[in-house]
Amino acid sequence: MKNYTVTITPTSSFMTPIESDTLFGHICWAMEYLGIFTGDKHITAFLELFNGPEPPLIISNAFPEGYLPFPLLPPMPPNKKEELETIFIEKRQKQTGDFDRGAARLEYIQCLKQFARHKYISLETFERFRRGLNKYDLYLAMLNNEFPVYPHEPQIIDVNHNAVNRITGQVIEGKFFSGSTVFYPEGIKLSIYLKTDFFSEEELKALFGFIAVNGFGGDKTTGHGRFDFQLKAGIPFADMEDFNAYLLLSNTNPSILKKHRVYYAGRTKFGKVGGEYSMTEKVSPLKNPVIILEPGAIVKTNEAVEYFGENFSGIHPQLPGIRHYGIGFPLKMRLADET
Repeated sequence: MKNYTVTITPTSSFMTPIESDTLFGHICWAMEYLGIFTGDKHITAFLELFNGPEPPLIISNAFPEGYLPFPLLPPMPPNKKEELETIFIEKRQKQTGDFDRGAARLEYIQCLKQFARHKYISLETFERFRRGLNKYDLYLAMLNNEFPVYPHEPQIIDVNHNAVNRITGQVIEGKFFSGSTVFYPEGIKLSIYLKTDFFSEEELKALFGFIAVNGFGGDKTTGHGRFDFQLKAGIPFADMEDFNAYLLLSNTNPSILKKHRVYYAGRTKFGKVGGEYSMTEKVSPLKNPVIILEPGAIVKTNEAVEYFGENFSGIHPQLPGIRHYGIGFPLKMRLADET
């Protein structure tokens, strides 16, 4: 399959994070509304291919340019924990002179908590450890200030809204709700990675151009979710032969847990239908909730694959044909042997 990188520059605030499953829904509706996908390229034919041996589109979440999701690595063995603590305490003793071992150990624990909250790993750091990745080496790099921290976290603000009747367009008196709005720093760029032999490069540009103009996610009709984009062939990480695991870059169906050993964090996703289904009272806008594995999950296997997971089915009470995207974009890596 051909690899592509889509670089997005937000030009407005966003009500919805750019995640693989939500983006997939936008792509499907763009196919329907553009009118250029007919015959073998029609949306129905496209969706049918997901029942075959290989999906026609594998797509990642959006990440800050130059960064990947922080790997959800197996825990350190006890001897490595003790070694890391010793290194930290000796370093603090040299820096401060006056030494309180109890206070130093408490500071060490606070550092571990801070390290665990990292969302991203730079491509440079990932490539440095990619052929022998483990939590000890990453945490040691952090202790030595050799771990670039993503400096441009977006600002998330809770905004209150009036509830609006979706049919009449009028405010419903006495009903309010709040929602989180994401404001990205000016000029920030986000990267999406995808694989496909179904779409040509020009077709991908048409799809993302449609989404960019019409908006992504919640409240796009009021100006949220706008962006500029560039699409180019290729992805910024090379293939590798000597691997024993994969880093997942998408929201992934947990069905892979039946077959593979996975280090992961799970989350419940409350999806919604879009397009014409969101504009009628005859159909509920809400899908049934699904549990997804978050990006950063690590699948332990040396089997060569193009993807993991599958789409969710049976996720809407009135629309049996509705699916929810659950295919994981995999990136080869090697977990180091822990001793």
